[in-house]
Amino acid sequence: MKHTYWAGLFHIALFALLAVLTPRSLSADPAGHAKSNAIPGEPYFNIATTQCIDYWAATSSTNVPEARGEHTAVWTGNEMIVWGGETYLNTGARYNPTTDSWTATSTTNAPEARDQHTAVWTGSEMIVWGGLDNNFLNTGARYNPTTDSWAATSTTNAPDARASHTTIWTGSEMIVWGGFSAVTALDSGGRYCASPRLVPSPRPRPTPTLRP
Repeated sequence: MKHTYWAGLFHIALFALLAVLTPRSLSADPAGHAKSNAIPGEPYFNIATTQCIDYWAATSSTNVPEARGEHTAVWTGNEMIVWGGETYLNTGARYNPTTDSWTATSTTNAPEARDQHTAVWTGSEMIVWGGLDNNFLNTGARYNPTTDSWAATSTTNAPDARASHTTIWTGSEMIVWGGFSAVTALDSGGRYCASPRLVPSPRPRPTPTLRP
């Protein structure tokens, strides 16, 4: 009797704890994974670990950008930004997986339409560069999702126009390398600094005073 009594209390306490840790109502799929009923299409979770396990859920199709390929996508930390793509698009959108929603990116001052370009995330901006429209491009722009605004990247000393190249973000610079220009593979590249370089101000010289 005592064993049954304590076993019953244990199960009551366990379910109470799960109710506190998992505020949304749960049901189980045939494999025994818990599924939240609060958000339609939300993935299954393991009750013991509350981790999503080997499961797909469709992204919203409401306000989704137009169909495309050869585009780019970056992760900001809370949103995915999709931009450009075939055939020669200069549109994009931000997808928030928490709210399962899309928000179009501004086209004001956006770079010219392109595909086969690259994009990197700097920590505060997405930098789009290069690619192909009817011509190979060596232009680009920085997109700020906080202000939903674009600013063109400098073309001074920019690498040769190209597409299908690679880019990385080092933490302070974007490095571009390789790619194609027409049918020629390239073995060149360049480093782009997104922030202006600070030039130290000259130290003021004291004005000499005349002694009597």
